[in-house]
Amino acid sequence: MTALYPLEGGVDVRPTVDVACVVDVATTADYYAFVERLRARGFSECVDEGAPLCRRVFANIRVDIVATADTGIGPTNRWYKQAALEATSHEIAPGLKVLAITPIYFVATKLEAFRGRGRGDYQASHDLEDTLLVLAGIPHLREQLRTEST
Repeated sequence: MTALYPLEGGVDVRPTVDVACVVDVATTADYYAFVERLRARGFSECVDEGAPLCRRVFANIRVDIVATADTGIGPTNRWYKQAALEATSHEIAPGLKVLAITPIYFVATKLEAFRGRGRGDYQASHDLEDTLLVLAGIPHLREQLRTEST
């Protein structure tokens, strides 16, 4: 995700093994209906040891399908709904565009994830590491975080 943001000052992104996909669904049934549509397009369940229930695989890419509402499948995050609403389009290859959450919501979702799953481990948390990388690489974001009303 951080690779979509133009980071300054030679800040490198952390390679990850998965991509998170935020889906605007309200119920567990809606979530599974969406997953069925993915299955019809070639996604399969991830069978990696320790993989979360929300993880699917497509062309060897691990995709965590997370919902804007608490469906009981995968992590939930109070920022997902607004992050999805304010996502911006990025062309990642000619003719291939993706919607990605903005840097401010990326930081918000990562801090919320750290609060929930980080267990106060400031040294080993990838969520905190990703947050610091984005803040270091996008200097104006720090001021935006101070003044943002959401």
